Amino acid sequence: MLIDAVEFVNEDLYLTFSIRFYGNVRGPVWKVTVSGVEEELIKRSWSQNIGLYTEHPLLLEYTDPYRELYLNGTTEDALDLFIDINRAVSQLSNDSEDISRYLFSYSSIAQLSKQGHGLFASGPKTILTLHAECLSRYGIKPIFIGDKDRGSNELKLFKLGYSYVIGRDFLFEKL
Repeated sequence: MLIDAVEFVNEDLYLTFSIRFYGNVRGPVWKVTVSGVEEELIKRSWSQNIGLYTEHPLLLEYTDPYRELYLNGTTEDALDLFIDINRAVSQLSNDSEDISRYLFSYSSIAQLSKQGHGLFASGPKTILTLHAECLSRYGIKPIFIGDKDRGSNELKLFKLGYSYVIGRDFLFEKL
């Protein structure tokens, strides 16, 4: 499959993609109309993967309650903590692109694990719960503040390879 065209009109996105066969023979062409677009990333590249999701790590920013995670304590095992946190988050998706915004660098973890107290991270409750479990295993007390509801549970995610669109309504038409 290959994205042929993308058009933005007001708050709607029109994406046209075609299915191609061996020798670049063009097959069926589809048009997806997305209403209420919240986020998109369009990369014009070949793909074999397509899906429409109501639950996905990319949706967490819009559907999961927002929290702040503070820490109290330190650890000398920053490398192990770094590995543990990144493994825990990586279990949410096989695609590193889907979870890259939730992964820490080793230098960040090393600095945070030595500061003793303060803000560790903010974001979706699902991700921060994984972080808190890891911190606890290394003797650092996690403290949650806030639980702001995002209220956008009706959002969906359409993925076509590395491209994606998050929106409210999706209409698929075969052209």
